[in-house]
Amino acid sequence: MIWIWCGDPARAEEDDIPDLPWLDHPDWTQTGGHIHMKADYRLLIDNLLDLTHVSYIHKNTIAGDPKEALVPVKTTREGEAIRVERWMLGFTAPPMYNEARKFDGEVDRWQLIKWQAPSTVTLDIGCADANTGAPEGDRSQGISMWSNHIITPETETSTHYHWAFARNYKLDDDNVSRVLAEGGLQTFMEDVVILERQQQALDEIGDRPVVDINIDNAPMQFRNILGDMIDAEQQVAAE
Repeated sequence: MIWIWCGDPARAEEDDIPDLPWLDHPDWTQTGGHIHMKADYRLLIDNLLDLTHVSYIHKNTIAGDPKEALVPVKTTREGEAIRVERWMLGFTAPPMYNEARKFDGEVDRWQLIKWQAPSTVTLDIGCADANTGAPEGDRSQGISMWSNHIITPETETSTHYHWAFARNYKLDDDNVSRVLAEGGLQTFMEDVVILERQQQALDEIGDRPVVDINIDNAPMQFRNILGDMIDAEQQVAAE
């Protein structure tokens, strides 16, 4: 992975590069891929920050129980980053998790998302046997992964979507890597189909008033932060 700064070298800030240590750490193993998406990169970030779509779009892969959509989320802003957190206690394990590690009963499941400006989204995700201490920090009775989404705009309506799962269990198990690779690609292509159709609709009808609901808090904040950054950058360029 190469991080490129296209502006004035004197204004480059290495500290702004997202820290993703699990992508090359010997205690973790990775699997991932690339998708060329015919849609605005911001639509993809909206999608990753909106957990309510999981129960409907991903019911065959990472959705475990329809009532997950009713579980509230917590959204916080940290400078030029957004965090979205959701804990689902006493739920059914989703199909992709069950293939990686069989769960016989209910699980406690977590989805902890971070957007880092301008276009990197990481998800700390996993599940453990219910009532074994996962919310308090003990994940030993389950599986935990980092789902990484490194998003590169190509044009106003096309995007290079790089994704990778990193796990710290069954490091040498090729079958688990295969399950995650195939399941990840299937999951993210489900998103891409929707986002490309959304882009087509936007191209055809143009901008229209948007009705925001509570779950849109994170996408709204991300858009506001990104908009402010773009405005500031354009001001500097105009000076």
